[in-house]
Amino acid sequence: MKASTLKSGITYREILIFLISSLAIVLFLFYIDEGYYSFDWIKEPLALVVLLIYFLPAFLCQLFIHTILLKINIPTGRTVLSVIIGIILGIGLVVSVFYLL
Repeated sequence: MKASTLKSGITYREILIFLISSLAIVLFLFYIDEGYYSFDWIKEPLALVVLLIYFLPAFLCQLFIHTILLKINIPTGRTVLSVIIGIILGIGLVVSVFYLL
């Protein structure tokens, strides 16, 4: 069975992996934030907006890194590299923007 792909060459399976990994890492970071080790922050009115501010760049950086690796034509480990580099780049980008503001 062949996996269906988008025009960019990314499969739906890879997009799902990027979504799940981004959400898992961001939820973990929010869980350990401020030393409370809980999800009590979700009760705040703007909590989901802040969650999206971290989630979207992490996910989009994973897609960006994956398309670059597709053009370079790296045959193996492309998804794993995209997840690792994309998460670091995305979270680092958000923190840098907040630091500059």
